[in-house]
Amino acid sequence: MDAWTISGTVASFAGLGVGFWTLVTAQGAKEAAQQAARRATLHDLTEELQRAHQKMGEIGIFLMGKEWRAAYHAGNEVQSACTSVSVRWSGTLTENALNDLLTAGQLAQSIAKVAQILQIWPESPKKMREKAGVTHLRASGLISGVLAEAKQISEKDDV
Repeated sequence: MDAWTISGTVASFAGLGVGFWTLVTAQGAKEAAQQAARRATLHDLTEELQRAHQKMGEIGIFLMGKEWRAAYHAGNEVQSACTSVSVRWSGTLTENALNDLLTAGQLAQSIAKVAQILQIWPESPKKMREKAGVTHLRASGLISGVLAEAKQISEKDDV
């Protein structure tokens, strides 16, 4: 064998090795990018749920302060957020969590309707105000549970 054949063969094997190394490195980079994108997505989910949970807290304050207009608007915001999250994240959350979100949204809408009535008719029965408070606690609890599940999914994904 002459020197050119030997050096050509060595160069071919070296090129093959570099190509394989590049392929492995690129695959690792792709997987890392996909993992980072998923983490960012899960972070968005938890942020949306935290905003809805915070808004539920505001509703409680509005109800206690008899700020019916603010409670009405906040209830509508929570209902909208719950619907949006349940549609946008249906592939990530469990069926139970999605159902809880939809129920929380319906409860928030119910609070908004009661607040609207109380705004128009402030002398309405005390039971109506109490029912709004109980409904608020239930909706807040449902959103808290879904938020906990989202955080758990996010933490598992980080491992």
